[in-house]
Amino acid sequence: QKFVIKKLHRGETWFNSMPIQPELVEKTIESMGKHQEKKPSIIVGCFGACDGQFSQPTNVAFDEFNNMIVADKLNHRVQILDEYGNHILSFGSKGKREGRFRFPTGVGVNSLG
Repeated sequence: QKFVIKKLHRGETWFNSMPIQPELVEKTIESMGKHQEKKPSIIVGCFGACDGQFSQPTNVAFDEFNNMIVADKLNHRVQILDEYGNHILSFGSKGKREGRFRFPTGVGVNSLG
């Protein structure tokens, strides 16, 4: 099972927060294309808790290098992937102290990174 991330118009991004069966990935991308202008899609990760795996990703942002910054809600972390979906780094864990998250649902990037 994989996750699909698609860059839309005006910098918006669409992605599925639950994994899609491999045989449905192309059909999902095709149906998204009917409602949006054609933009590249990338298939990333799978369900799990290891690096590059997700448990209910809730938001994604792209930096100036096209890296994806993903809020990985149920793993209580943020992951950064390169433009091809390869894992670069993860940070955060469950908790209330500095550097920890409790169900992160958003990420953002500005011109400074």
